[in-house]
Amino acid sequence: MTSCENSNGDRPSEGQTRGSEGANILASLSHTRRPRSALVIGGNTGSDCVGFARFLSGDADVSLHSWVANVERLHAKKGLKFPEAACLGSGKTNTSEYPLLPQASLASVVCVEPLPSNFQVLQRAGRLGWNRIKFINAAVSRHIPPAGTIPFPSEFKFGFEEADMESFKAKRRNPKKPALVLEDIRATTIDELVFNDMNGDPPDILAIDTEGYDFECLQGAERVLATGKVHYIEFEFHKKGPWLHTKLEKAITFLNAYSYECYLAQPALVRLTGCWPW
Repeated sequence: MTSCENSNGDRPSEGQTRGSEGANILASLSHTRRPRSALVIGGNTGSDCVGFARFLSGDADVSLHSWVANVERLHAKKGLKFPEAACLGSGKTNTSEYPLLPQASLASVVCVEPLPSNFQVLQRAGRLGWNRIKFINAAVSRHIPPAGTIPFPSEFKFGFEEADMESFKAKRRNPKKPALVLEDIRATTIDELVFNDMNGDPPDILAIDTEGYDFECLQGAERVLATGKVHYIEFEFHKKGPWLHTKLEKAITFLNAYSYECYLAQPALVRLTGCWPW
């Protein structure tokens, strides 16, 4: 995980140990005004979206435990179970409840998920008492294609997250694999989401988990980043999708232009900004 923070304020120390995502953000935003909003690109099971709603609102009743129970209760007839990797107490993940900011506030979280199977579950569960979170079915990228949509498979099970387009294309070309049923999903950019769906208010927190398309999403956020109002950004870096042929240096240099300092968020922070001085 890579985290980047607006450089107008106190900086964390290199080598500083950090814990959960919520704790990381709490530390990085200690020098700013109280954060009130988050935009999550790649909602998947909704766990991070709920975590940010809990963190920003300071409401202990907003929890991953209650979200998991709500999702499973609503879909009991279909036998839906929360993916084990996302469940608290499974012993196979570092997932934990996000911390609470002191003093409750009117926090808002926009949660964007492209896969129809995931979005349908999120939307239904979100209608019952989760009004802090707005769920949007859309695929985020650098540009909006002429058609205005991007095809995504409609039949994957809830919690599927290996949703990159190159994998879909490969499966469609493989005659031994059953044909994928595709659904056209709204294509958008972070800029369009903020200025059209969020009334032009940039989020305090921007979290991206798009299975390798993280930098593609960031490149579609230039107007938003130029406002200087996004205080904290996190995205994944690994060897999937476009990351296979895109160096992390390119993303860090891109964010440097908007006054962000970036760190590799391991157990101990590793400063990335300034590693490539040329």
